Amino acid sequence: MKKCLIWVCVLLFMFSAGAVAQAIEVSTPSNVSNQTFHSGNIVNLTTVIKNDFSRTKNFTVEEYVLYPDIEPVPLLDVIELGPNESKPLPDLSFGVSETTTPGIYVYTFAVYDENGSMLKSDAINFRIEGTEKTFKPIEVLVCGDRRCNDVRKIFTPNDEVYIKVNSEETPEIRGYVVYPNKSVEMLKIDESTGHVKIGRPGLYEIGLVFSKEGYADMEKVVRFSVIGGESKIHYEFCNESRDYVCDDDCPYGKDPDCEEPVGNVDTTWIVFVLVAVSVVVFIFAFLKRSQNINKALRV
Repeated sequence: MKKCLIWVCVLLFMFSAGAVAQAIEVSTPSNVSNQTFHSGNIVNLTTVIKNDFSRTKNFTVEEYVLYPDIEPVPLLDVIELGPNESKPLPDLSFGVSETTTPGIYVYTFAVYDENGSMLKSDAINFRIEGTEKTFKPIEVLVCGDRRCNDVRKIFTPNDEVYIKVNSEETPEIRGYVVYPNKSVEMLKIDESTGHVKIGRPGLYEIGLVFSKEGYADMEKVVRFSVIGGESKIHYEFCNESRDYVCDDDCPYGKDPDCEEPVGNVDTTWIVFVLVAVSVVVFIFAFLKRSQNINKALRV
């Protein structure tokens, strides 16, 4: 008798598990799993779910694509489906360009019922090859000294001018200078720093080309001015004051308003002090009131 009850329980569990497994149908992307894509291809990540329940239900879906160089950003959505109704999940398909980061990608999705129980999930791997990476943001500074402590964009003919490049990927750098008379001269960059010969007043243009194996070339252009003596034009010293407006073309140095905020100030201790003071004031008032009541009773 005991064995029969055990077998009945096992059969009931298997039946309920099968019923949940059949509660939804999921059509996953075809011709994607373990495939390789190149520039010009479309990665089709369309996924369709179907409600096999006999009543209308809400399903919570979670999707994301794990990129080789970017943290995944999960996409959450709630889809309402009637009996035997089908709908696609939010489409994460994308086209492969020449600068799409090569490597292994993972498309992941999960479907949950109204109680938060997972009904279906899958992870589909695919690879992108033959493309080139793009450089992370590269900073180019115009300075009045080799160490670049004096960052500015206005000089006099007797000043020294240096170009400083800050990059995480240490690319090869080719540079040129366009002088005010439109003549062009190659600029040598040594250890991310180049020295610019200046003379006649006018506008100078620096062109830099960054290259590295496996990366798409990047070009940047910066400009600075040489004046024939002290300028009588008033320039805002935007590197010395904060007006909460980013001036990308700050004549003197870098505008601190263009810097990324360090973060919000932690006000936890302020709240703690305020709460503590409030408690002390309350206790003091309570004790004072108790003393007054006692005095009144004695009288």
